[in-house]
Amino acid sequence: MNISLRQIRAFIAVANTGSFTEAARRMHLTQSAVSMVVRQLEEEMALPLFDRHGRGVTPTAAAMEFLPLARRIQEDLERITSGARDIRTLQRGALRLGATQMLACTYIPEVMQTFETRYPHISGRITDTTVDDLVAMVKRGEVDIGIGPERRTDDDVRRDFLFEVPLRLICAQGHPMAARKQVAWDEITNMRWITYSTEFTHDLMSMLRRDTSAEDGSRTLDVRHLTTAIALAGRGVGITVAPDYVMPFAAPLGATTVELINPSISRRFFVYSLAERSLMPAAETFLALMREQLHRPVEE
Repeated sequence: MNISLRQIRAFIAVANTGSFTEAARRMHLTQSAVSMVVRQLEEEMALPLFDRHGRGVTPTAAAMEFLPLARRIQEDLERITSGARDIRTLQRGALRLGATQMLACTYIPEVMQTFETRYPHISGRITDTTVDDLVAMVKRGEVDIGIGPERRTDDDVRRDFLFEVPLRLICAQGHPMAARKQVAWDEITNMRWITYSTEFTHDLMSMLRRDTSAEDGSRTLDVRHLTTAIALAGRGVGITVAPDYVMPFAAPLGATTVELINPSISRRFFVYSLAERSLMPAAETFLALMREQLHRPVEE
């Protein structure tokens, strides 16, 4: 049996009005179209549903038994349609966002404020995490999208470029290089480093250091979060590097930032999501707002 929703709607309309003509008017169809659809339903069910006579039509006994079920099906369909419309127009739904800790307290809050103002019916959850765990969170399905620095991914995770920012030296305010406007990379590669991302640090050192013997663990202090690395640098324990959006956090922790040159290196940031899963409207809208913010001209 192959019953369509169009047939159910036509059946209910005729049963409610007792007339093919009135049912056609309500459905914005021709009378012949409604009559044909109902006839198809009768053929599918192998039962007569209406007794046709000069004064109109009357539901048969079989139709009266089928009518309550048909109405429930129509109500369920209307709820599904309404729910889909609400999700599409962001009247309902959820946003599950993963972001690195520093992004979660720099770029993300302004975008989230705009998002919450425009779409107050969307529930949200921001999971701030380390750089090295962000892609894994996406793979585990804990978040719909993850925003963070460039990371290697498998085929099951999609990676879309979002923005890039230059790296800056982070050192104590009393450090010999703190008062300088620019510092070259080769001046700092053999200093004691505070590292906060294993993959990022390894790639950076491999690119910059000519003396591989300087890469032993005695020259590094590894921590989990960037804020910890900044605080330690502020105490003179070592130096670190970070994207320039951390500048507002440096001074309160006793640190300062200095432009790095020769070469000028930027860190690229991406949106991570499951490759075979479409983004929900809430996630797509949030990303559109974030791209809008990132490309907004800086006010003088």
